[in-house]
Amino acid sequence: MLFGWFAYIPTVVAPIAGVSILLFNLRKMTTRAINIMNLVLAMGTVLLTITAMSSRLWADLPPPKPNHSTSVLELVTVLIVFIWISGAVGLFFRKRLAWIGSVIGVGASISVIAAGLLVAIAVYFYPGDAGTRAKEFGTAGYTFAFAFMITMCSLPLAVCLRLLLGLFQVRREIFATS
Repeated sequence: MLFGWFAYIPTVVAPIAGVSILLFNLRKMTTRAINIMNLVLAMGTVLLTITAMSSRLWADLPPPKPNHSTSVLELVTVLIVFIWISGAVGLFFRKRLAWIGSVIGVGASISVIAAGLLVAIAVYFYPGDAGTRAKEFGTAGYTFAFAFMITMCSLPLAVCLRLLLGLFQVRREIFATS
């Protein structure tokens, strides 16, 4: 049992090291680096959104639905992603509205990732029927899956928090030149 806990050390140390590296280098990132980081994350979010939307459409293919209705959640998601990618491109030209769009996009991303993190914690402590059946096969695998999910949610959360702090760091420069 004691040896099993040593396997969790890398999954706990990796997010802590990643967060500390990102947060301790607050003053060393330039405006250009923050703009590039913003553009890369916005483009990644565009790709994730396209993948999620297309897989949802593909999931509806077996029963043919010619009048696929778009939900409000899909419209809001596409709107926020469009605002973020527009803001990320406009931030290179030091536009105030682009900064606001980038902050909206990063804030929405932080909210979604934090919600996923809270869901992972809630499912671990209050498992449903599938979770209790999975625990019957052994708690080590269940706990490792929980640690893996926490790591997979905390690293993007740390990157997005660092980007948000970086955007607030360059705010003075953006609003002074526009």
